[in-house]
Amino acid sequence: MVHMLMWTVDLGSAALLTALEVAALAAFWFAEGLKQWAAGGARPPGATARLILVLTAGPTGLVAVG
Repeated sequence: MVHMLMWTVDLGSAALLTALEVAALAAFWFAEGLKQWAAGGARPPGATARLILVLTAGPTGLVAVG
């Protein structure tokens, strides 16, 4: 019984962390889209570096938490 409860908690935690990462990535893309829209369609300076940072730091942080 305890094993099943721990398994459920682990699965729920994994799903929650994944949902948080997806929400953070969606918010980042929305913010970057607003910056691009404000710049008249041109990519703002440092956009590629920020994208690489978000795509690597997010999953790395979740691995550290896990």
